[in-house]
Amino acid sequence: MAQLKPTYSRGARSDRKCHVLGLNLMFLLVENRLSEFHSELELLTETEATNKFISFPIQLERQLMVGSYDEVLSAHSRIPDPSYGFFMDNLLQTVRDSIADCLEVSYKEMKIEDA
Repeated sequence: MAQLKPTYSRGARSDRKCHVLGLNLMFLLVENRLSEFHSELELLTETEATNKFISFPIQLERQLMVGSYDEVLSAHSRIPDPSYGFFMDNLLQTVRDSIADCLEVSYKEMKIEDA
């Protein structure tokens, strides 16, 4: 991304720009680098932000922030491109770990059937 940013900032046209930017946003989201994620959002134009490749990670981040983990888990079936699958798999594992951590703190004991 460090090599592409100067090219994109000079206004270079690319058919894959939004795809690449969306993948970078997915990477930042999976790595929980939310300040960098939001910094990247500030650099987007309104048109770019509404592109399917970029709006997908934006929606995921919103769902994560409000705790709509079920929507995040179901988002795997709506990925805009197969290249997002790798990041979604990692994000789903992160969400599952987060849910498990919350359960561990919330309950002293839980039956397997209830989990």
